[in-house]
Amino acid sequence: MGRDPLFISMKKKGWVILPLIFIAFLLGSFIHVLTLEIRNRENGEILFDERVAPGDMVTYGYIHSVEKIPVEGIFVIEEDGFLKLMETRFSSYGAGLPSGQGEEIRKDGWIVVKGGERRASFTFLFSPINQPYIIFKENRLSVGSKLREGALLEIRVRRQSYALAFWRGLF
Repeated sequence: MGRDPLFISMKKKGWVILPLIFIAFLLGSFIHVLTLEIRNRENGEILFDERVAPGDMVTYGYIHSVEKIPVEGIFVIEEDGFLKLMETRFSSYGAGLPSGQGEEIRKDGWIVVKGGERRASFTFLFSPINQPYIIFKENRLSVGSKLREGALLEIRVRRQSYALAFWRGLF
């Protein structure tokens, strides 16, 4: 009784496909992508993780605890993974807000102060009263519906391997 040629062909293909998958995974370990990550610094839990590209804009906003007005910081993701503050905007002056020094313009009901600072990351204390949110790719993400008051959150752009990002479902 002879062997089925289809079975032999499938077996040979398996010996070719498995090494190709291994090689692709190995190469993917050396190629990196950028991801925007929000994580709880106290326990390491990642609350948000999405692939980003240089030039993408990220807005971090909250309700000011004293003035009760919205405040937003608009950042651009740079080639090296830094977050560059493009502008801070708010609707009126008050405690803890820029006092009108520096370059300032008014548009669409906002007072806009130009930025320029670059940061590898920034942190903030979570408080439900501040209703913090992130706007990324036209999606608004409320931050921390399950967090406790005072949790320390970090926003950063992380460089990770293509293989890891693929494994985590970021593609």
